[in-house]
Amino acid sequence: MRTFNAFVFFLAMTTGVMAWQTASAQAEGFEIWVANQGLDKVQVLDGRTFQIIAEMELDQDGQPATSKPHMLLFSPNYRYAYVANVGTGTVTIIDAKTQKIVAQIPTGKGAHAPVPSPNGQRVFVANPGDNTVTEILTDTRRGIFQVGRTIPTGTRPICLMFTADSKKAYVSLGGDPKAEDLTKTGGIEVIDVDQGKVVKRFENTGKNGCGVIRSKDGRKMFANVGEPIDKWMAFDTKTDEMLHVGSTEVKDAHAMWISPNGKELWIFGRQENQVAIFSTATYAKMGTFSVGDRPDIADATPDGKLLFAALRGQAVTGDPHAHSGSTAGVAVIEVANKKQVQTISLAGDPHGLAVRPLRAAGLSASVLLLLALVGLLVALLVLKR
Repeated sequence: MRTFNAFVFFLAMTTGVMAWQTASAQAEGFEIWVANQGLDKVQVLDGRTFQIIAEMELDQDGQPATSKPHMLLFSPNYRYAYVANVGTGTVTIIDAKTQKIVAQIPTGKGAHAPVPSPNGQRVFVANPGDNTVTEILTDTRRGIFQVGRTIPTGTRPICLMFTADSKKAYVSLGGDPKAEDLTKTGGIEVIDVDQGKVVKRFENTGKNGCGVIRSKDGRKMFANVGEPIDKWMAFDTKTDEMLHVGSTEVKDAHAMWISPNGKELWIFGRQENQVAIFSTATYAKMGTFSVGDRPDIADATPDGKLLFAALRGQAVTGDPHAHSGSTAGVAVIEVANKKQVQTISLAGDPHGLAVRPLRAAGLSASVLLLLALVGLLVALLVLKR
């Protein structure tokens, strides 16, 4: 009977601690960070009210819209935000808690996508104007950031993504914008991180190579090509073999997102404001739905229930896809219902977007372990009585 009571005590204690931790995590909230290249600002929206609660100026010359913060991603621990500025060819590093700029690092012309490795040791930055990828070595624990290697690539590297083990990176190439045959340019390259060089290339995937995203289990990498090619591909990250190529079935394919269960690949088409959904296993089309206006980069809440997509609207002068009445801002999408339920209006040209969980309310792993050990000790004492 004492054994049973001790077991029940230990189980109740650990279960209670875990439940409290879960409740704290759910109550902690989140922020939506937007790189607004039309205002030279990073804007922070409250996850409950969707109101702007902070703005960080990235202007360097006193003139509007010259830095052009384009893509924004967080370090794996969400301590720092990395912002690529296409106008100045730099990456701005922001302390996400204090919202202070801690570094401004020159990388290359048209710095486009600053992507951190899963192990948190580096950031690769795609520089389409220089045909290079710049490495930034990162120590987020001590807040140290240093420029590393410059890796030559093919024509116009646009986006990239590391494999789950951080040993390789897949890079999409925009290709020659003046190519007469738009199918005979562009490509997908695989960089070996240790070697610091391209070790494999898939030629002529088409002009305007765009997004790259890793599957939830890390076994596949998906990439797409925008207008006018509009196709997507799947790769085996172990063998670096192409597994699939097919039509995106949306015009001006751009950003991609994978559902929390890992089964759905969402591809955003900017021209007709459509999202096409494909199976990550069979590659079959699963459906489409509408979202506007001109959806670009997207990211989800920590629980995966809501998805936010930057809407560029009629932000770019002379843009052939802009139309009268377009609204720039952020689309709020219910993932389960596959439906846009709200538009958060923002001035300027919202482009990069990332969700930052607020984790302060939870217990640390070390505290949880200590509580579990205390529970085990008490249970052992009960057994000895």
